[in-house]
Amino acid sequence: MRTIWRTFLVLTLAVASASPTVAQIDSPATPEAGAVASPSRRVVRNVVVRSAPSTLSTPLGALEPGDVVAIVGMRPNWIGVRLVDGRQGWVSSRWVVVSAPKSAVPPSLDAAPYVLEAIDVGTGLAVLVTGPDFTLLYDGGSNDDVATGESNRLLAYLRAAHPALQRIDALILSHPHRDHVELLADVIERYDVRSVWDSGRTNGICGYRAFVSAISLRPAIVYHDALPGETVHDALFPEQTCKGRRLPAVTVRIENPQLMVVGAPIALGASATMTVLAADGAPLPDVNANSVVVRLQLGARSVLLMGDAEAGGRQDPDRAPEVRSIEGRLLSCCASEIRSDVMVVGHHGSRTSSRSSFLDAVGARDFVVSAGPTRYGSVTLPDAVVVDELASRGTVWRTDRDDPACAVDAHKVGLDADGEPGGCDNVRLRIGDDGVQGSYFGPAD
Repeated sequence: MRTIWRTFLVLTLAVASASPTVAQIDSPATPEAGAVASPSRRVVRNVVVRSAPSTLSTPLGALEPGDVVAIVGMRPNWIGVRLVDGRQGWVSSRWVVVSAPKSAVPPSLDAAPYVLEAIDVGTGLAVLVTGPDFTLLYDGGSNDDVATGESNRLLAYLRAAHPALQRIDALILSHPHRDHVELLADVIERYDVRSVWDSGRTNGICGYRAFVSAISLRPAIVYHDALPGETVHDALFPEQTCKGRRLPAVTVRIENPQLMVVGAPIALGASATMTVLAADGAPLPDVNANSVVVRLQLGARSVLLMGDAEAGGRQDPDRAPEVRSIEGRLLSCCASEIRSDVMVVGHHGSRTSSRSSFLDAVGARDFVVSAGPTRYGSVTLPDAVVVDELASRGTVWRTDRDDPACAVDAHKVGLDADGEPGGCDNVRLRIGDDGVQGSYFGPAD
């Protein structure tokens, strides 16, 4: 894939000179495209992943029974693998089973559905994507339904819809605005989060402070950002009051950050990958411009997660994206790479995003708009002209169908009748090779 823009070129070149824990596998043997590896039935505990094809090399992690990883190289007695957090390492061929590429996977696995859930968190965004062998969470914040702890609406949904869920393989923060980050610290504290993907752009708000603090306390999490050359990630926060508590100024440090690789597919499971298409950790004037854009390949179908990526100022959809905007840059360099079946649209359906030319390139038929009643400045999103444009192309799924009634609903997901809009209009899209089927999950389900 071509480099997305100059910032991304810096990121990509930095990977080539990174430490052995993220270096590309140099292998004399080329694995068959799409081949995967998983621990054999003999494995009781785990298979150690090492930095080099030698038992004397440094351990990078472990594969547990049921894990599936992409094969990226082969040597005698060793197999090079790419972990879900993007790092590459080596496992002993004695303890893993190599499976055929996707085209030869048995139909029962190849056709297994994936599920995308846009969780009704009020005015914000939280998207859960699950497959047969992975769980991914993209954002988790709100501008109004902001209760944390046991009243956290996002936690309530995860417990109600996925009571057996214990592990989240990848947690992605698109950018550090309250309506995208506020509810995530509780998720990190209560679930086994394996990897975190964050642009690294610091925003001195309470929600982002709680987010990076939770990560710093869990060294097993593999943290990625888009800041080349880091050996530690330091986030500086001012003295501030958060949830009624006066907190001192502090620098929160995350050890050993991994560089986010742009344009390289990363295995999520046997038939699923994620590719970061845009990521910039620089202190840009508009934090929305730091949005991490991700494309998921789920079997034969694909999903585009836009965060708050924009096309420029507030304009009607027929206006071309500004050249330096995220939409403009993706169009100019990589139009073929953004093509997707499902699109979680940028900036909650705002006129700042989703220009017609960009939608033409994406080609989606199902659109998810996560929004709520709290205004962004003087505007309540989504904008009607954007919704009309999306509806002319396919089906629009919205988390704000009936927010006034939801606020006083006595049976919604999470804290009942709390006066907040979240908890009623959770979107569920079942994604299989045969198509996309959508529904809502709420108080009556």
